[in-house]
Amino acid sequence: MNLTHALLTYAVPAALITILPVPDTAMVLTTALKAGRAAALRAAWGVGSGLLIWGAAAAVGLAAMLRSSAAVYDAFRIACAAYLILLAIQALRASRRPAADPVAKVQAIPSRRSRLPSLGCPSPGQVP
Repeated sequence: MNLTHALLTYAVPAALITILPVPDTAMVLTTALKAGRAAALRAAWGVGSGLLIWGAAAAVGLAAMLRSSAAVYDAFRIACAAYLILLAIQALRASRRPAADPVAKVQAIPSRRSRLPSLGCPSPGQVP
């Protein structure tokens, strides 16, 4: 296998994985479609700040602790699952209420709404 073949073998799947939308991207795009550019910029800021927090956590060793300790990782996963359950309950409750102004609701807290899922995903904190 020559260098060109090895590079293409890596680069093509890596490029495809990179362009696939992830939940953070979906949240920013959804916010942009529902509430406009300003709200989407705040949502992107939330995603970026969540990733920045992950980077800081990795720098101080939290990511290594999550990788090395099964108990800590399981506690983290349970906390993230509890957060997702809370989001599901809130969505169910909101679906039963009469619809208010959906744009105002999306614009209210896009940075927080996008930061929490970013923090709840352990992938950015995993050090190769």
